[in-house]
Amino acid sequence: YPNLLLYFPAFLMLCGLTLDSAYKIFIFGVFLSLFFSTYFSINMITESKLPSTIAASLMVLSTPLFFSVYNMLSLGNFTAMIFMAPAICGAWGVVQLNDDSKSGFSWSLLFGGGFLGLVLTHTLSLFFVFLVCAIVMLPYIKNILNCKKIFIRILSTVAAVLVLSA
Repeated sequence: YPNLLLYFPAFLMLCGLTLDSAYKIFIFGVFLSLFFSTYFSINMITESKLPSTIAASLMVLSTPLFFSVYNMLSLGNFTAMIFMAPAICGAWGVVQLNDDSKSGFSWSLLFGGGFLGLVLTHTLSLFFVFLVCAIVMLPYIKNILNCKKIFIRILSTVAAVLVLSA
């Protein structure tokens, strides 16, 4: 597993904290990051605080997250959850673009940032989210192929993720 996010608790231990304290701070940071990444992603779609807060709260209070954190201790799995919502919401936003859209960079950043985070945290979650994004994009395949702007934006985002994660 890639260990990008594990440098934070390692740094805390180098600063003199115990393993237990560093792990608790790390878990708190993961929960906080998950809440804000989900909130921001959903807010990009709905442009409303209430649905964004509800979605972020549901994500943080989800059973799979608690099971991963407290039963399985699968660090890669629950750190990857931080990047799932941005990747999926970014995929939805990119295919919603048209030739007149000026907000394409924000959607591409969300899409690419989500996938880059998944590449650097958990490979199995990456494949799962890739399948979900393919399902999200499938109804828009005609629009993707007909609109050069969307097609080029998707290809450049994929290229950027490949270059940054190599």
